[in-house]
Amino acid sequence: APSAAPAKDDPDGAKTAAIPAPDPQAPEAQASAGDDAKPKPQQASAASTGRILRTVTMRAGPKQKAAAMVTVPAKTSVQVISCKKWCQIVYNGKRGWVYKT
Repeated sequence: APSAAPAKDDPDGAKTAAIPAPDPQAPEAQASAGDDAKPKPQQASAASTGRILRTVTMRAGPKQKAAAMVTVPAKTSVQVISCKKWCQIVYNGKRGWVYKT
């Protein structure tokens, strides 16, 4: 018989694998060192929802000459993955790029 008393959350004294609790990251921890620009909410690691204001062409890459994939109509909600000069979005299950302005 084990001589130690079982822990409160381990009633039978058996050893089990521990699953660590998720550690939420603070927004300031996501900024890179030396990045003294204003915080950009669209650069968060989690995707957010955005709205396309004007009809735009979604492209395969963040370049004006990248292959056009699909036209995204105005007033459409999309999932925003990241956004700097170009925004990476998901529209109708396809991931592509649109110019931010």
